[in-house]
Amino acid sequence: MFAGATDVSGLITETYKPRVNAALLPKYHGRQVRVAGKIISREAGKVKLQTTDSQEIEIVYGDGLPAFSDEFAEFVCEVDDNQGCSCERAAVEFKKINLATLDKTIQFTHACPQKCKDLVKQHAV
Repeated sequence: MFAGATDVSGLITETYKPRVNAALLPKYHGRQVRVAGKIISREAGKVKLQTTDSQEIEIVYGDGLPAFSDEFAEFVCEVDDNQGCSCERAAVEFKKINLATLDKTIQFTHACPQKCKDLVKQHAV
């Protein structure tokens, strides 16, 4: 998924947390996912995020998360019933990322999940 990444075990196990955009959130209600996007606003315990498909969602997180300094981030969170998420942790912060390209990757992996798993197994180091 990311350049230099060699541990793909999470991609092939049941504990894998799928990367989603806002349109896919309802499909994962009550489950843990990865959501990436541009941080639009921050306030105590909340981040408003523009997701890869240009929609806005709110991510609620606890006191254990650090302040976010970069413009883009990916969160591991549980999807709630209000088209938002409760955050377990921030996975990655980015200075810059192409959201449109990431969204195409998300759409592909959800359209062809078995093909993606097979490709990862083929190229695992």
